[in-house]
Amino acid sequence: TIEIIISQRANRDAPIAVDLVMISREDLVDTILGLSAAQWFAQRNQFRRDYPRDIQVHSWEVVPGQTLIRRSVDGGRSLWGAVVFANYLDPGPHRVRVDGIEDVSIRLGEETLSVLQP
Repeated sequence: TIEIIISQRANRDAPIAVDLVMISREDLVDTILGLSAAQWFAQRNQFRRDYPRDIQVHSWEVVPGQTLIRRSVDGGRSLWGAVVFANYLDPGPHRVRVDGIEDVSIRLGEETLSVLQP
């Protein structure tokens, strides 16, 4: 499951696009982890066309102060990796690896994202 909590002052009070990318091909993990959020969002449609069976993308657009209730996501086949990207206005990697975490809580802070530990 995934839960997204957004700070009241996140992203200079602008909406944030968030993608959970589930990767089922080992050699794609490092490629995708090498991308910043801006690069991912600029190239995601091409990744979807190039690897339709190897990546699964869950997308949301959230606004500051919102809490996206916990959602169940299914990775389908065996996963090699899972990455959350948040498309902040400010430059930066804005990604976090979340594979191996059964119940993921993501906090979108003012300038970056983090995984909340239980």
